[in-house]
Parts: sequence; structure tokens; C-alpha cells
Amino acid sequence: MFDGDLNYALRLPPRLPQKGFIPEDYIQCLAEFRPQFLFVVPSLLLFLATHPKVTPDLLSSVDSVLVGAAPASLQLQEKFKNKVGRDIDIAQGYGMTESSPVTLCTPHRYDLSKVGTCGQLYPNTEAKIVSLADGSNLGPHQTGELYLRGPQIMKGYLNNETATRETLVEDGYLRTGDVAYYDKEGFFFIVDRTKELIKVKGNQSRGMFLAVLLLFAGWGAAFDWCNASDC
Repeated sequence: MFDGDLNYALRLPPRLPQKGFIPEDYIQCLAEFRPQFLFVVPSLLLFLATHPKVTPDLLSSVDSVLVGAAPASLQLQEKFKNKVGRDIDIAQGYGMTESSPVTLCTPHRYDLSKVGTCGQLYPNTEAKIVSLADGSNLGPHQTGELYLRGPQIMKGYLNNETATRETLVEDGYLRTGDVAYYDKEGFFFIVDRTKELIKVKGNQSRGMFLAVLLLFAGWGAAFDWCNASDC
């Protein structure tokens, strides 16, 4: 599967990485290079859907979009499709540097009842959900930490045995640090980060849920596009 991803990447048109997000530069790239495929995070998808200078014509060359880092809600996807003016394919995936990077992705034109999913496992990839309370393995629709195993998982961190022992556990599983669950059809849903759970009056609140609320309340740009030097 990794060879297939590599072959796909080599056949793509030129990629346009940016050091940081500058709205004017991004819009200029859309106009100049007419991309067919966009890799985005939800806040960038919202920018494309709502910014007045991002016109349907600027997005007319785009065939499909892959969203990562966090789920894209149905509301957000519809906003983007309304801007584009057609039923464009929006896929969602999941990966980490430690997993080279992709382990989960949605099928082409997946069922919209699965909105919020990061997809199903890649071939030869295994996963389990582990209880945050007692470390036991959990079943469908039970929330815990996502563990992954497969040929794409790293061997360890260079010159950092402590971090390697904490991240690569029994039987070669990678602790992702993400709180998730899966349904009976094998679709996985990321709920939060284990380090971003906020305790309020003894209860665990989900930072990701708060981020989504802020995003649609108009505060997303302030949090997501702030440079470290400006914060």
C-alpha cells in the first residue's frame, strides 16, 4: 500500500508547500497554478468556503479535497460545496509522522451518514481502542485511545529510547494519543487528544468540541492561523 501511495505521489502535478498560511499568497496560488487536488485542514476549508476573494472560478479546477488533522462537519462540507457550485468529492484521512503517515482514509464518495469519520484502515493495518481507565481492549462505539500496528509504523525515535518506549508498546502497537471509537462497519472517528481533555468540575470536556464551536462562531481564524510570535 505504501508503494501505491508513493507511486501516486510521484505522478501528481507539482506540489506547493508553504512555510505558513498567508491568505493572499494562498489565493494567488489558486489563481496561478489551478490545482486539481487540495490537502487542507478544517479551518482552511472554512476559509475557502467563506472568504469573498475565493471565487467559484478560482476553485473550478479542483476535482477533490482531502481533509486531515480534524473532522470536517457536514455543515462545513456543504459550505464549501456551495461555494464551488458542484458536488465535489471531499475525503477525510488520518495519519501521523510516526505512521509514514497514512493509516486510515474514507472510501470514494462514502456514505454521508459517516460524516466525521477519518475512514477505514489501510490494508495490512490493524487498530484497537484501549480504555483510558484500565487499559482493556474496547469494542465498537466505545471510546478510548487509538492504537495502530502495521508495516508503515516507525521503528522508533532517533536517539530517544524513552519516547520510543512510551509510544511503541506491546506487540508493536503505536500509541497515537488520540481518543477515538469505531463502528461496526470499521469506520473510525477521532473524538479528541488524550492531552487535550479538559477537566471541568471533575468531568472530562473535549477540547476538539470546543474548537469546532469556536470555528463556527467566527473565532477559528484567531486560534488556528495565529503565528507563535503573535500569540
